[in-house]
Amino acid sequence: MSYKNKEQEFLKELGLHISKLRSERDLTRMEFSKLTGLNRQHLFYIEIGKRPTTVNTLFIITDVLEVSLSDFFIGLQERMKENECL
Repeated sequence: MSYKNKEQEFLKELGLHISKLRSERDLTRMEFSKLTGLNRQHLFYIEIGKRPTTVNTLFIITDVLEVSLSDFFIGLQERMKENECL
């Protein structure tokens, strides 16, 4: 798998992981946007894996989701293993 394909797969899994955690907390994208202070469309593109994000943005997202960055990445890694992306 090429680096570009790996990057696309990672962004997709990252977005799905964020979306899953948001849904588990019964937050709509609009509510999530208000809580994070991030644009709703920007969050949408992150969740569908079409926009890369920064560590700063991930810090905000995980803070609102009440999960540590380390636990977030552990969960993401598990998700990627389950989906055979690693």
